[in-house]
Amino acid sequence: KHPALLEKEGLVLPGRRITYAVGRLVVWSGRSMSPQEGAQIFQRPGIRHVAIANPATAPYGRAAYQAMCAMGLWRALKSRIVQGDDVGQVFQFVASANAQLGFLALAQVLNPKNTFSRDYWLVPEEFYDPIVQDMVLLKKAENNSAAHAFVAFMQTVQARTLIQQAGYKVK
Repeated sequence: KHPALLEKEGLVLPGRRITYAVGRLVVWSGRSMSPQEGAQIFQRPGIRHVAIANPATAPYGRAAYQAMCAMGLWRALKSRIVQGDDVGQVFQFVASANAQLGFLALAQVLNPKNTFSRDYWLVPEEFYDPIVQDMVLLKKAENNSAAHAFVAFMQTVQARTLIQQAGYKVK
């Protein structure tokens, strides 16, 4: 959203808005779970709270809302939703067991600093709009060789491999 706004405002070098990754939405419990459970995980006994990021301001929150609607779960879960400002706060809600499940970025669960369970359910991508990660090269960086080098690096096989290993899709 923000890179597109910068481009619209004329602050970006023409043709220099690039999608470098697409986020992937997961349901995570912080404890052991079977990914085969799929949407059935919401039927588990003891699921009192399901954490999501704010759908109005956070892309992963919007995706979580869309996914719950697509699965026909929004009405059933609405009273159990706890909302964080962003997916970082959602991670904390689940890690602290204040919520039993949370909709997060796959990258958070795969993060080497995550000392909790890495079990998750990957939400089918057809249940939510793509979570596109764009970068831009600003006009004020037109003569900045480091900025150009970074943009070039982000399009290499090496960078794309790192992005995929972190839990994102690449185009």
